[in-house]
Amino acid sequence: MRLSFRKWGVPTISWLAVFAFAGMALAGAGEESVEPTASLLPDEVAEGKTLESAEPLEMTLALSANPETDYDLAITYGADPVGVCQTDAATITTDVEGEGSFVCSFTTVVNEGTDDLVGTITFSVSLADELVTENVANLTVAAAEPEEPEEPEVTQVEGEAVINHGHCVSYWARRAKADGLTGRAKGAFVSAIAEDEEAVSSKVSDDGEPDETCDFSEALAEALAEQEADDAESPIAQSEGTSKAKGPKGPPQQETGEEDQA
Repeated sequence: MRLSFRKWGVPTISWLAVFAFAGMALAGAGEESVEPTASLLPDEVAEGKTLESAEPLEMTLALSANPETDYDLAITYGADPVGVCQTDAATITTDVEGEGSFVCSFTTVVNEGTDDLVGTITFSVSLADELVTENVANLTVAAAEPEEPEEPEVTQVEGEAVINHGHCVSYWARRAKADGLTGRAKGAFVSAIAEDEEAVSSKVSDDGEPDETCDFSEALAEALAEQEADDAESPIAQSEGTSKAKGPKGPPQQETGEEDQA
């Protein structure tokens, strides 16, 4: 069936074409275009994030735009490349709610003795070759810290040049005996030195002096003084002192004849 509009100067058109055009117009009017927005996570990458050398970083570009739409993503690098994403171009397809995302992960190594790397990574989102969003990550990768050299292990070889704990203990054991420290006092003195692991010295001769870290001369003097005081207060010492104070006993008196006669 055709409807003629010739009397108004309008060519004859099909009712089918009219309805199709009207349906398309209504469908277009029912869909509202969403202005795309995007953000970089974590938040500090936009403000400026500093990484250690070889520290991994994972960034997420979160896109909110028209639902079920394919958006083109271009990734570019400015200044020194602080990191390279796994691709320079990608497609972000939004879901029915208009949400989509892209994850960029990388690790950058900066050798010690060089300058820190400071650079940017720009994420540009386009639709039909028209730029809709642009986000920039400002990143710094610090140079690696110099490693402290390991102290070489010292092989303990017997000799005067070797400094160890045993030399210190051995010297004061001989010295305590030579100065007259005996018994429990000597044992307590030597044990105290043996428990002090920081007391070290090179090998010391009998008439020599130990290193400063093995100086227990004052401790030995105190131990000798305490031993002398203890000896003075002992019952044996007091008994000997009392005997000396009374003096020697004289010979027994002999009985006279007169006394016998009486």
